[in-house]
Amino acid sequence: MTRTITRDWIRDDAVFYAGMNGKYNKEQLNNMIDYCKGKLIDAGAEPGMKIGSVVISIDILYTALLFAIFELDLRLVVLHRITSEKEKSLPKSMAHMPLDLFVCYDTLFRSEVSYSVQHFVENSKKVIQLNSTGDWNMDKIGKADPTPTYAKPDDTLLLCSSSGTTGTPKPIIHTHGYLHDLCSYNWKEMELEPDDTVLHLSSLNHGASLSVFYLPALKVCKNHFFNIQMIMEDTSRQYDYIFESCKKNGITKLLSPNNFVTEEIIDAIGRSDEGLPNTTIIILSFINPKWLSVVKAGKLKKIISAFGCTETGGPLFVPFIDKDTDVATFNPKFLGKRTEGFYDTKQIDGSLAVDLNDGRRVFTDDKVKETPEGFYFVSKNKLKKISDVEINPLDIVESVDKYCSRSKFEVVIDEIHNELYLVTGD
Repeated sequence: MTRTITRDWIRDDAVFYAGMNGKYNKEQLNNMIDYCKGKLIDAGAEPGMKIGSVVISIDILYTALLFAIFELDLRLVVLHRITSEKEKSLPKSMAHMPLDLFVCYDTLFRSEVSYSVQHFVENSKKVIQLNSTGDWNMDKIGKADPTPTYAKPDDTLLLCSSSGTTGTPKPIIHTHGYLHDLCSYNWKEMELEPDDTVLHLSSLNHGASLSVFYLPALKVCKNHFFNIQMIMEDTSRQYDYIFESCKKNGITKLLSPNNFVTEEIIDAIGRSDEGLPNTTIIILSFINPKWLSVVKAGKLKKIISAFGCTETGGPLFVPFIDKDTDVATFNPKFLGKRTEGFYDTKQIDGSLAVDLNDGRRVFTDDKVKETPEGFYFVSKNKLKKISDVEINPLDIVESVDKYCSRSKFEVVIDEIHNELYLVTGD
């Protein structure tokens, strides 16, 4: 076993449903991987280069791109999703700039493109454009010539960073071997089954969903639905659409780590006659106690939360709600016992310290308290909104300069999410 993540990771009998574009098998996915590898090689990609893209939604072509990046031993910089119209003035950056290569769908060149994408394009040495999923098919792509696989277990696969909400953002480097071993175990914690039908709604922010949900699901599960389009302005209609898609396609696992704790989806499930009694929803966020109502009513099989994924690339705790959960004692801040088998986790000075198998020790951004019953979440210690306090710009620059080696950067306060971001460049 090579312990590198290549296309061999994916089941040979896997089936991929790509929105309106049809159904694809692994042979067709392999053609797409070779197509993407050819695009990268033609652009001058060499092992070790930093490469990034922005996720609109996980789809079949983006899956092919990821495995092309893995096999060519490029350093994947996981970048935030494209920002919405409302968030245009709030650019977000992973501070791993500049990139050697930035891969962009043609749809990202529209007039409403986010400022973050503009920044990545401007600060990348070269931009590669792939056809959007709405404009290509297998006849156009054809079968590409196979290209060699360069990656080795000790090579870097993923570069990402913690959010920095409690201090200095922490650079995080994961190798092929580390993520291979981690993901080979994670599927058990996430209760993924070989006959699961999975709906992927996850973006790849910070790399957490990549290593916690996406790769394990591709390894274990047979049926995968991608690219559920959500273009309605009415949020409740978006969730109704997701809900109906789950019923129609027999979804048993719904993966959505980001911003899936709002009440609209709970209401959509609750007001239905039968709900989703055979579906488990897996999120990165903390569990909203209101999930209890639909789970107890038998309209949802289970809700699972994977905690502590950003820094370590995998879950430290797996709290959940199922039909046997005691309503009277349920506490959404209780993290339970740590997952067994991969981490040595301890509480040090109010933070979770995790000793990884490769010898590194990392601290999560989240503050916790350890009790005889287990760990409790205390606070995220987020920054205050800029409108709530007086902030001296010079103070910000001085604090940022301590960990920012770039000669040019811009500080951005996100008043919607209460977070500070750095937009860096040369």
